[in-house]
Amino acid sequence: MLRRYTRRPWYKTVLLSTGICSLGLSAGIVVSLVLMRFAANDAQRYLASGSQVSAEQSVDVQDEPIFPVVDWETLHSEHPEVVAWLSVPDTPISLPIVAADVDKPLFYLTHDLEGRKNIYGCAYLDAACKGNVLAPNAVIYGHHSPDGAMFAPLSKYLDASWAKAHSQILLQTPTRKLCLRPAFVRVVNAATEGPKLRFSDKQDFVAWYQDELLKADIALDNTSPPNHVISLVTCSYTSWSNERTIIYCIEGDTR
Repeated sequence: MLRRYTRRPWYKTVLLSTGICSLGLSAGIVVSLVLMRFAANDAQRYLASGSQVSAEQSVDVQDEPIFPVVDWETLHSEHPEVVAWLSVPDTPISLPIVAADVDKPLFYLTHDLEGRKNIYGCAYLDAACKGNVLAPNAVIYGHHSPDGAMFAPLSKYLDASWAKAHSQILLQTPTRKLCLRPAFVRVVNAATEGPKLRFSDKQDFVAWYQDELLKADIALDNTSPPNHVISLVTCSYTSWSNERTIIYCIEGDTR
């Protein structure tokens, strides 16, 4: 049985309550939706052709994380706003993460990487994180599209067996490769909950983390509080019309 808690308003302004979250797939929009999905997938051209294993890795090692090989030089020359690449093995998730601009924090809800109007949007880091994916709570948003694209698979982390089978969440920057693991998952009412993005000190962060863990709908890792957490946020549809699923990820391996 899922536990519900209320606190302060937030996600209602972060992911569209209309658009992707409430999209009706009528015949009149099927063609444009398909075109938008192709446009949203344009970023795949920045992955090295025919290779999904970086030079420092060996596929012979069991459970060795296999990161997509990103052409960072080309990607950054065209899109300097990209701060990371997120991938979840054995799912469709393999996406660039852009840093939202403080002057237009919701731009990527409705625009793709090229800046084109697109209902799929683009996965992005909360503007309050100022481009730092290693912020104490780095919140990354992505739409739950009805065709399973973008962050749609993340809602499956509420299934413990599925979560165990997909325990590697890979985040890379031009200089680092982080093998994350899901620590716990919460489902929140977007109309009444808000993210904590600033902390006065380490003790404040630890207190927040432990409080969030106590409210978890499913706990996957009860280790000591980490130095930072990466929160992946998407729409879900179990109890509320304005619902979000949050996967709190912690570092398992750094490369």
